[in-house]
Amino acid sequence: MDFKGFMIQGRARSDDSPVGSFDATGRTDYQPQCSGDTAATHTSRAEKTSVDLTWKAPTAGTGEVCFRFAFVDHFTLFWDNLMTRCLKEATSVIVNGSSSTSGDTATITLSANVKGTWQCSLDVGPFELCHMYSGLSAGTHTINARFSPSGLPQTASKQFNVTFADFTPFPTVI
Repeated sequence: MDFKGFMIQGRARSDDSPVGSFDATGRTDYQPQCSGDTAATHTSRAEKTSVDLTWKAPTAGTGEVCFRFAFVDHFTLFWDNLMTRCLKEATSVIVNGSSSTSGDTATITLSANVKGTWQCSLDVGPFELCHMYSGLSAGTHTINARFSPSGLPQTASKQFNVTFADFTPFPTVI
């Protein structure tokens, strides 16, 4: 079906608020509209059979996104408040970790950009919730940290090697 005009906007399924933005850099067939360029509309009344748009997804944490749209055949024949299927949010998990040793204490700091659970393994032992390790012998110990994000099937991991001099260390895993 041919049409002459359109308007489209990405909206969060959770609260119907506008999300994301349209980028028309180098384009003349459409232009961004609304605050933050959250919508796009036609620039010409010429007949069209399709449109090709560039939409930038919002930051993580928005949840599912649906697109509301309208299109116009002619002044008195139009369709509005139509909605696409919702897109599920794709989430990348970013984990960070650092370690430091001072005297008889080693501190490992772990962080992630999403909610989830950290598990640690000391010297190839079983994974368990990270906690304080004490009574370790002098020498090098390997602590593997594994992160499982809530509601996502993937995991991310970090490995730390902590070396203690000839004394009885009490490393702390935070």
